[in-house]
Amino acid sequence: MVSENLPPDDDQEESQFKSGNTRVCLARLDEIDRLEQAKELSSVEGNRQVDGILKRFEAVRGIPLSEASKKVRTAFEILEDTDILENAEKDLLKMQAAIAKVKGLDMQKKNRWLKLIDGIIEVQRVARENTVIFWVYVGRTSEKNEIFDMAPVHIGYFDIWEEDCNSLIMAPPGHGKTTSLRGRILKDICDHPERRILILYDTDDKAQKEVMLHKAYLNSGRLQALYPDIYVLDRKHGAQNSSKRFTVHRKNVFSREPSIECAGIGGAINGNGYDEIVIDDPCPETVATQPAARDAINTKFNVVVEERLRDPANSRIRMICTPWHSDDLAGKIQKDVSAGKRHGWKIEVDRFKIKEDEDGNYISIWPQRYTPQHYKHKRDKMTNNEFARLYQMKCIADAERVVKHVHYYPALGTRDPLWKQLSPRLQKQYDDRLKSIAAGEIWLSVDPSATSGKTSSNTGITKFSLTATGQAYVVEACEMPGNPMETQDYLVDQIINHGVHRLLLEAQGGMTGMVALWITYIRRRLRELAFDWKGSIIERKTQGHGGGQNIGKTRRLQNTAAYIENGYLMFPGKLLYIEPRKAFSFVQGSDDGIITLTNQILDFSPSNKNDGLDTVTQFLIEVESRLPALTEFQQAEREAVREYEDPITRLRKMQMQALRHPKPNSDPTGENKWNLQLVG
Repeated sequence: MVSENLPPDDDQEESQFKSGNTRVCLARLDEIDRLEQAKELSSVEGNRQVDGILKRFEAVRGIPLSEASKKVRTAFEILEDTDILENAEKDLLKMQAAIAKVKGLDMQKKNRWLKLIDGIIEVQRVARENTVIFWVYVGRTSEKNEIFDMAPVHIGYFDIWEEDCNSLIMAPPGHGKTTSLRGRILKDICDHPERRILILYDTDDKAQKEVMLHKAYLNSGRLQALYPDIYVLDRKHGAQNSSKRFTVHRKNVFSREPSIECAGIGGAINGNGYDEIVIDDPCPETVATQPAARDAINTKFNVVVEERLRDPANSRIRMICTPWHSDDLAGKIQKDVSAGKRHGWKIEVDRFKIKEDEDGNYISIWPQRYTPQHYKHKRDKMTNNEFARLYQMKCIADAERVVKHVHYYPALGTRDPLWKQLSPRLQKQYDDRLKSIAAGEIWLSVDPSATSGKTSSNTGITKFSLTATGQAYVVEACEMPGNPMETQDYLVDQIINHGVHRLLLEAQGGMTGMVALWITYIRRRLRELAFDWKGSIIERKTQGHGGGQNIGKTRRLQNTAAYIENGYLMFPGKLLYIEPRKAFSFVQGSDDGIITLTNQILDFSPSNKNDGLDTVTQFLIEVESRLPALTEFQQAEREAVREYEDPITRLRKMQMQALRHPKPNSDPTGENKWNLQLVG
């Protein structure tokens, strides 16, 4: 046993140091610090010596020096330390007794200190009983490591988790869902160390970061002060301790599942069993546009995840998220609960969405952090559908979409990580398709910005390949700032260096003059560079097939929707292996330009930004005669789509037509002609 309080003389100091006397080791550290400050010791050498002392001490004593130092401090040293909250109740009681015995101390000061200790002990007792207080005591913000200031929205999360049921909470991003759920998980582990918890994210790396945070909290002084018997085991205890899983000290030592384990939603968890499954935003953004990705996640949840609960009667699923699609995992759970297919679920969606007051101002659910103006700024920067999805917890239904889905092709080819898993037959089939795309007629469709400068809208540019068989493919997509000088140079470069055969420019209204200048510039530059271009430049107004009256964005998309939905136009994508179905599918890739373009198509609203969408409809209208004919069923679907027109506008149009074409009094032939003119 090392005597911690024996002040060593010069002869004893070295032996005391070697035997791990805490005070001697701390004195050595102080001396190193003094020498560094006096410039008598370099920082590199100082760090080396400090590291040696710490390692030697832990090797001799079996505990870190920082932990041992707490036991040799006087009651007054502890009170002066900002880490007083990291002292367990038994240590606080010893401290209180030591202070009470001190004679000659100012009574008012002594009473104040004793009262402070009483208060900390009481808070600790409440924290062990109440999860919210526990998390206020233990939890800290990720930004400044400050005490987590609970708002009613967070207390609302904890109230739901207190109920004896599965739960789904949907709330806007950045509103403390994950931070609060972290506190709930830690409290579950501390109160019931035998529990086995699985944490699921959309990707493995996010899940691993969360596991590391849980481990750090369990090792923290504040949590140890509340639960001194809870600690993370490691290899010397025969337990795994990694970024994916760890186990705390518990009674069920023979359980093969760790206390906390993590995985991505697509990871391998089959065969394991858990008492609690925590799911945090399991769906990536791509599920908004990819039915195959949605189906894969939903199937994995039904077939694998739910089946991993050891005892369904006493096990729980806690899920938090923001929605991406009405049929993503959260949407599917809601529909199943409403239809009576799932039981024992608590669904909270409307409670945490951002609402408006009678004057149309947004109501903050976390006023300490976000003002109503914050949500207005978000609304100004987002499309209607994006804001509704992220802040009002609702997704546009597929039935309301003009285009319900798009088709993808394997744009990455052999660079796709899953390419080698394809059969030789499929590899050849997809490789032949990529060759036909490369050999196709290359079109560049441009929707010019009507303005220029810092506040201008973007110029949408999409590159297409039209093959000899009439199959169309999107090759690239981007949006450029509305700078006409940069755009015209970009177009010249595309013609000379990137094999563009046809340049399709929208020349409508105020853009007509700018497009004319572009064409003049492009042709002049090609002559100056002596580039013999066999292609053509095509100017088009916002018209339907064969010209005629200009039509709006909605009608143009409606006129071309069947070609997109039926795969006459395909978009660059990547392979996805759907494990439960043992099959491959194509889904949206990671290219920002393509993601923006497909989102504009699938989440179309006339009030949204649609720079890229216009390039697609413009191209399809231009090349419609070269595409394979739609089937009768597809054509009927297309003809059935009509742009919505409210009854008042329709009535006004009929009145104006009646004024232009007065109804004849008696001539049947004239009346029939009038009727035809009136109904169009």
